[in-house]
Amino acid sequence: GRSASDALELYTTGINYFPITQYVNFDIGVSNRGVIYGGSQDNGITGTTDGGLTWNFTMGGDGGGVAVDPISALYVYCTRGVLSGNWSFKRYRSTDKGFTWTAVDNGVDPSDQWYTKMRSDRTNPVRLYTNSGPYVYSSSDRGDNWIKLNNTGFPVEISSLDVSKNTGGGAVVYASLNSTTGGQRLRVYDGGSFIERSTGLPSNIRVRCVATHINNSNTAYAVMNG
Repeated sequence: GRSASDALELYTTGINYFPITQYVNFDIGVSNRGVIYGGSQDNGITGTTDGGLTWNFTMGGDGGGVAVDPISALYVYCTRGVLSGNWSFKRYRSTDKGFTWTAVDNGVDPSDQWYTKMRSDRTNPVRLYTNSGPYVYSSSDRGDNWIKLNNTGFPVEISSLDVSKNTGGGAVVYASLNSTTGGQRLRVYDGGSFIERSTGLPSNIRVRCVATHINNSNTAYAVMNG
């Protein structure tokens, strides 16, 4: 037979830790690329302000969407849950590079949706975008107030929200819906209203997310799920 001590082992890696963080979203500062923050499942909001030399665990729970303000990296925005009350995932703003946070949910309808997104464009002033249930919201005052971009809710919840990064004109917003049904998979906001634009994509599977071209607002790439 074997004793209990025989079963004990010491496990190490080359740098003496096992990575456990599962990032759902992350963003990098445009004005200060040393500021990087991410939202991760089970491990909340973590980030660095010195390009990765040191990392800060700033809020627990489940981290969701993250956006670093492209004009001033002092401002970081995120969603985090799972919480009780009106929102399972609430929206937060930091004014000190992610060290302290304030909830900013004014104007957002109650929702029990998990892992909501937080995006920004690169206009000046910066416009923020978030989703809650079947609605897309935007803010032009750093999250103090949110308004709906679609007054009529989509048929199903928004599973991914993506925003073009070009600075010329208004941003193009892509709302990927949690559906495999034709006609309700991808809604695109360009110039004042949302339009269904999933024609030509493989049928009967979901649009996972959309990646936007860094310079050309007419070019985007859809990632399919299924």
